[in-house]
Amino acid sequence: MSQAKLPKPSVTTYADHEVITPPNPLRARVSRVNDPKAADDPVARAEAALAQLSSEFSTWMDEECEQLDRARREEILKREYPKGIGSPHFKNLVKVPLYDY
Repeated sequence: MSQAKLPKPSVTTYADHEVITPPNPLRARVSRVNDPKAADDPVARAEAALAQLSSEFSTWMDEECEQLDRARREEILKREYPKGIGSPHFKNLVKVPLYDY
């Protein structure tokens, strides 16, 4: 099993530092399109995709806000009541006796 030889990075040395530039194998894979009519417009495609997703955005944002709020409340509870119902401040929260089960 033979491995292809990988090109080595180029190193440019300066008085106080070196710049190492790794090889870019993707550069050889890039193709240029000379005909502007044949070229794909990535901005137009992205705008069309955003337009399709815009109807779902408010639902996604509501879910994200709920998750953030839930995490914030959990952190507050952990900080205020680190021992759960055994925490000293918990007695002032409820008026009925609670038992560990």
